Amino acid sequence: MCPVNCNWNKEFATADLDVEALWNLLKDKVESGVKCCIPLTTRFQNTKWKRPLNDEIRDQIKSLKSLWRQYVREKNPTSWLKYTKERNKVKKLSEMILKTSRIQLLNSIIQIQKNLGNTSTLKLNTLKK
Repeated sequence: MCPVNCNWNKEFATADLDVEALWNLLKDKVESGVKCCIPLTTRFQNTKWKRPLNDEIRDQIKSLKSLWRQYVREKNPTSWLKYTKERNKVKKLSEMILKTSRIQLLNSIIQIQKNLGNTSTLKLNTLKK
């Protein structure tokens, strides 16, 4: 039973009017309530990213970041245009990488289904969107 639901008058009556005893009783009840009711958390596990970026897209992201800083400093329309062009390139490249990974996954699923003899195969067009 969780120690939070207790009769405090009865609990304090069992202890003498000693302040130290009352404090220890209260402290023990709070600590046991924390152990009972508050879940323990773990620190963030630093695991590797599942889809790491290749060097090409990393370089483009770095240049995108520098172009953004340049635009923020200068507020120049030409630097904005450079930034938007680079942004669109990064977006297009990342979407292409995602699309190829989806197609590879789909092809592997189809291959597994063929090996298992399953007659219903997935259509490649479902993930090409």
